[in-house]
Amino acid sequence: MRQRKWGRIVYLTSLAAKQPIDLLTISSTLRAGLSALTRTMASQFARDGVLVNAVLPGHVFTDRQVHLNEVRSREEGVSVEDYAARVRSTIPLGRYGEPREIGDVVAFLCSERASYVTGVSLQVDGGVIQSTF
Repeated sequence: MRQRKWGRIVYLTSLAAKQPIDLLTISSTLRAGLSALTRTMASQFARDGVLVNAVLPGHVFTDRQVHLNEVRSREEGVSVEDYAARVRSTIPLGRYGEPREIGDVVAFLCSERASYVTGVSLQVDGGVIQSTF
């Protein structure tokens, strides 16, 4: 990429990089470190035309989300539907994200249209993360 003077690196991480999750202490810590790595690499490779960004998905309706809903609903003694409704209620958009929505953001970051975007940890979370920057 450096020799061609063009490239894109996009890390997929989690909203836990900006908003730590109590049950995921180690994961939250490592994901924050990945955001720092993203920023550092962006500075190192920018002059070579290689852009480095991270995508921080929120609750996306994947097989993993379905599994977590099942496990956590059992742990809490509630139905899967009730647990999922509670999770959705914490998302300002009121719904889970779709995998396609994450893919669309990654496709944009890998495109020429994102030619001035580097070093960003982009939240794609339906508004879950409440920080201002």
